[in-house]
Amino acid sequence: VTGSQTIKQAWQEDGGAYVAGQGIWITSNVYNGSNGFDATSVSASILPYKTNGTWDYTLTNTNAKALSSEQGYMLYGFGDRADNMLNATVHPTVIKANGNLTMGNVSTSVPASATIWTLLGNPYASPLDADAVLTQTNMDPEMYVWDPTLAGNYGLGGYVLVERNISNGTYQRTPFGGSPTADASARYIHSGQAFFVKATGSSASFNVTESMKASGLSIVNPIMNGSTDQQIYTNLMIVNPDNSASLADGIRVRFDDTYTAATTDDILKFSNSSESIASYRDGKRIMVEKRPMISANDTVFLRITSPAIKNYRLVIASIDFNQPGVTAFLQDNYLGTITPITLNGSVNEFDFSVTAVAASASPDRFRIVFGAPSGPLPISFTSIKAYQQGTNVAVEWKVAAELNVKNYEVEKSTNGINFVKVGTQLAIGNNSSDVTYNWLDVNPVSGNNFYRIRSTENSGLIKYSAIAKVNIGKLVPSITVYPNPVTGKQVNLQFTAMDKGMYNIRLINTMGQTVYSTQYSHAGGSATQSISINGVVAGAYMMELISPDNSKQSIRLQVLN
Repeated sequence: VTGSQTIKQAWQEDGGAYVAGQGIWITSNVYNGSNGFDATSVSASILPYKTNGTWDYTLTNTNAKALSSEQGYMLYGFGDRADNMLNATVHPTVIKANGNLTMGNVSTSVPASATIWTLLGNPYASPLDADAVLTQTNMDPEMYVWDPTLAGNYGLGGYVLVERNISNGTYQRTPFGGSPTADASARYIHSGQAFFVKATGSSASFNVTESMKASGLSIVNPIMNGSTDQQIYTNLMIVNPDNSASLADGIRVRFDDTYTAATTDDILKFSNSSESIASYRDGKRIMVEKRPMISANDTVFLRITSPAIKNYRLVIASIDFNQPGVTAFLQDNYLGTITPITLNGSVNEFDFSVTAVAASASPDRFRIVFGAPSGPLPISFTSIKAYQQGTNVAVEWKVAAELNVKNYEVEKSTNGINFVKVGTQLAIGNNSSDVTYNWLDVNPVSGNNFYRIRSTENSGLIKYSAIAKVNIGKLVPSITVYPNPVTGKQVNLQFTAMDKGMYNIRLINTMGQTVYSTQYSHAGGSATQSISINGVVAGAYMMELISPDNSKQSIRLQVLN
């Protein structure tokens, strides 16, 4: 609509009586009781957009700001006006505005820039055909829209890119979930929807006419396809407790010899407020990277930012990829693993976890390497345990296929988060053999003592082991299992003040069948032992622990993946 109705008069129902299902709360850090805002918050819950490509945090009064004075807003909704903002219950609501409908031609300037996006809005009370918008003079044929269905730390959604393929006039969305099939209706922009566009090297005019109105509707997060070039896409998924996965973000790499090796034709990334993934080159975070065909070894540097401590999954697949002789691998710099990627159109899934260990959340943890992996595979920690030995704590760790390792550092913490180096061991194998190392802590603290091992390879690659914990003090003998439910086929047994001897461990399914068994020789006292249950399918189990004195303990265990 046009007119002078303010934000407070429109979306805040003029601050009047609270009516269920209508209006929203709008908060700000400058709230003073008389400037239109409803309550105080750390930052404003409504943001206009500046012409320099940044959000405007200076809105001071919703009772003085005309709703129609901006092309679009970022708006965080707190539920309807009758809702208590501290109430976690979801309340649907309707926001509305009064005034004259916008009719006729509308023209807005889009400044020339290779990097700055301009926020526009569909001015009509009707869907708008993006095909007419994105084919205007000096306009790049793509736009960013907000998809509220994307998962994330806050469950608020994230930015997705919509590209128009010049060769055939079809559309493509990055990231996309499910099958990348074409959606003919996805070209439409909803009434009231704001979106970002960018001019080419010269200024453009965003001209909207009545003829661009459309009768079709799209879903909020359109799935678009139709590219004719070869592609590899990578989606970042959040793995839920039931092992289902929610799409958080994604990127795409497109290959064609018409693209340059530089970043001049790439599409830069919009950062999400939570988990975000991009490719990274020349100091730029990229959403869609456009490259020539691969002629030799090459690398796509992935960059994941703002992850939480939880389980994730990388989904990597190719579309119409046909470059004979090219192979691909996913390299995990934290775990030190290199895993093949199939490029025949099938979907590759790689699960990983972000923990309290800072390196597990490193932005440059992953990369996609084309061609044969260079150098030997990094070493792998197979176990770490720590146990009380008199007044000391003994730490033992084992590595498999040790080669090209410089040294190991023992790191200690009293809270499991902040670690400091307390010891160093030179590598003694370096011949692809399995090696066991021991270190004695003669100064443990009363209470919890956490230990982990940091390995440094000759190449400079750093890798961390799991964390082992020992509690010094008067302890009640016990055996606990974590995590439970189990993810990643790795189970940790925490022995607290337990007797020395051989412990038998069995995993029994609901039919009473033993599906896994092993033994653990415990040195006595407190220690952590990790066991791998590869081959055990997801389901409910009973873990049976038989002590050296033949006493038995049973623990219910849920295996998710």
